[in-house]
Amino acid sequence: MLHYTGKTGRKQDLFENRYNLGENPYSALTKPDRPATIAVLIRVIHIGELDGDIMQLDYRNTRPIYMQIVEQIRQKILAGVLAEGEQLPSVREMAMELAINPNTMQRAYRELEVQGWIYSVPGKGSYVCDIARAGAARCKELLASLDRLVAELVSLGYDREQVIRYLNSQEGGGGCD
Repeated sequence: MLHYTGKTGRKQDLFENRYNLGENPYSALTKPDRPATIAVLIRVIHIGELDGDIMQLDYRNTRPIYMQIVEQIRQKILAGVLAEGEQLPSVREMAMELAINPNTMQRAYRELEVQGWIYSVPGKGSYVCDIARAGAARCKELLASLDRLVAELVSLGYDREQVIRYLNSQEGGGGCD
């Protein structure tokens, strides 16, 4: 029998209260007096509460699940929902809450650690880094991306002055010409 954990935290049968099929949820597919129904359940699940704020995973999204988790935790750190030095839930806890493989959660935590947003203490857990330091690391990463983009624009025939004018116009909401 297929189950999922709903928003209430109660484990429910996937077919419960949807089809009211009675004794066997699969009987609609086998009994001739009932029309066969095939349901595709697209999951956008509410997961892992970090300080009461619910995270969401979208399985239809093209981004990998671990990157969705990384982005949401990073946003929570920047918004101040997760304070410096605060301990994150364990990999197992988060994996169970999110109904994902623990390896996926471990990969998300490892990526956050590589990016400088969290640090791990063996046997103790993962903690939020100094936000200023994490923000500086992210700024450095974004500036490196900007350098690559400027180099590509120059190779396409734009000169540095055009790029500088464009960047200056972005404060006022300018666009590409």
